[in-house]
Amino acid sequence: MNPEFVVSIGDRSFDPLQAQSDDEPDAGPPKAWIVQVARPLTADQVTRLRSTFDLRLTEYVPNLAYIERLSPDTVPELREDPAIRAVVPFDGGLSVSPQAHTTPRDDDDIAGFTILAFPDTDLDAARSALADLGGEQITALDATMSGGAKSIRLNLSVDRLEAVGALPFVLWVEPVPTIVDDHPEGGAALQPGTAGMLAGIWEHGLHGEEQVIGILDNGPADLHHCYFVDGEGLPPGPGHRKIIQVRNAHKQDPGPHATFVAGCAAGDDVGAPGSSPCRGGAYGAKLVLGNRMDLTIFDEAPEPMASTLFAELSAAHAAGAVIHSNSWHATTPGGGHATYDVTASDVDSFTWQNEDCLVLGSSGNSGEQQGPPGTAKNAVCVSAATSDPAAPALGDGAAGPTADGRVKPDLMVVGCGVQSALNGTDCGTGPRAACASSYATPLAAAAAALVRQYFTEGFHPTGSATPGDRLVPSGALLKAVLLHAAVPVDPAAAYPSDSTGWGAVRLAECLALDPTSPRRLQVRDLRNAAGLTTGQESTHPVEVLDGADRLKATLVWTEPPPRCRASGRRRSTTSISS
Repeated sequence: MNPEFVVSIGDRSFDPLQAQSDDEPDAGPPKAWIVQVARPLTADQVTRLRSTFDLRLTEYVPNLAYIERLSPDTVPELREDPAIRAVVPFDGGLSVSPQAHTTPRDDDDIAGFTILAFPDTDLDAARSALADLGGEQITALDATMSGGAKSIRLNLSVDRLEAVGALPFVLWVEPVPTIVDDHPEGGAALQPGTAGMLAGIWEHGLHGEEQVIGILDNGPADLHHCYFVDGEGLPPGPGHRKIIQVRNAHKQDPGPHATFVAGCAAGDDVGAPGSSPCRGGAYGAKLVLGNRMDLTIFDEAPEPMASTLFAELSAAHAAGAVIHSNSWHATTPGGGHATYDVTASDVDSFTWQNEDCLVLGSSGNSGEQQGPPGTAKNAVCVSAATSDPAAPALGDGAAGPTADGRVKPDLMVVGCGVQSALNGTDCGTGPRAACASSYATPLAAAAAALVRQYFTEGFHPTGSATPGDRLVPSGALLKAVLLHAAVPVDPAAAYPSDSTGWGAVRLAECLALDPTSPRRLQVRDLRNAAGLTTGQESTHPVEVLDGADRLKATLVWTEPPPRCRASGRRRSTTSISS
């Protein structure tokens, strides 16, 4: 097989051209087909194929293939088109994740599954068909993908999976993942506080003002804690000192993990603003709080209810959050790392549609699986560094790579020796564990908020706030700056590393804040609409003078999701040093 044209779906890899039959397809209603193109499509080819054959060209799977719903009489003419390499049936067995058969189940072999359906699916008809196959608690969720695919969650007997996968509206079936908070239990802090990590940035007036961070955790933070309470007693809302919104459909009580994590991101003592030694990394920012328990089905309504990560990110964004911190990961049955699933696709869909946003997720604890949201292509996956900023080392975090060979984690931020808000206290702070990627992630989100403030207040390129230089950065630019500021933990090791990514973040290594410094940061920030298309190129000459400081270039882009059955092996970041 020519590897350039191998299509990988689940645990199967094949060349569609070798699988294509010369026989005319049987007549019948529209069904799913794999359409593989001969080479990446130009914009003109996309327009022509959509117009001529009514292709959507949104359900992408690598390499160079799309899942389309076609009438059989369209297939012969489509195969003759010069842009098309092969058209083969999308066999029902391809639509079921390999992990679906190993998912934990109850005594009756019932387990929870998520189904992605074609965008034009009639949901009432889909519910009826799934009920006929024994589906229970059938819940239609929002459209999660940039192409508009519909999402359905249900409980189902494992022995009916193949029958469900063969239904004509089904794109993909996967198990509902288990969600794990990324902090080990017990332990004591190594040393207090993390203020030293960002002190050089704070001193220039960058504390997170006018920035909003979304936190999705296992319940809301303790809003009575002094780090979050409003001095005038206002309820959460736009006028609140710290909390813009709380989404909590499950009605969870405030939790220790959620309170601690929110404090790491932006907690600030109402009685002593900006002076608590355990204040958050972006203590001037505001928070939008969500409950990740709302991602699971529950029955406190006339019919089962649930949310999706896409919906939660969208709700946080509607409330003003552009940086989204997630100190948890979803695990897949059967072990292994970071399968590209609906959760990962939700992240990539959301960031593709909302280019100003950045999503961060923890890498897991050492020895655990990695998993989304941090392992999505457009996300930042964070591990914990020890609390010595001069000589950081890995403190906690699951090693990569992902199941499809991508480098994760992306970077490390201090996650050891962290003290933050303690749930159930008026103003108590302290440690919860020695090291945790759960604590590194909100501090990484705080760092991203400071970077965003750097641009929105016009610090770039002079190093001092200049109104005429104000820039609203894309999420890709924020990610690029964090990666650009990462310093290898072991300079002799090959980077990026499967355990530490591109290294530990030191913002002062990247952001120009001293107008007299010879080191300068140059950025080019393009939205997708202004970016390159197939066949185009862009050249940016850079002159490196003798004796000048090291040249370092980092390229990050945001791209749409592949469908969940495979994840494109392209890396979404490139860093070059010389």
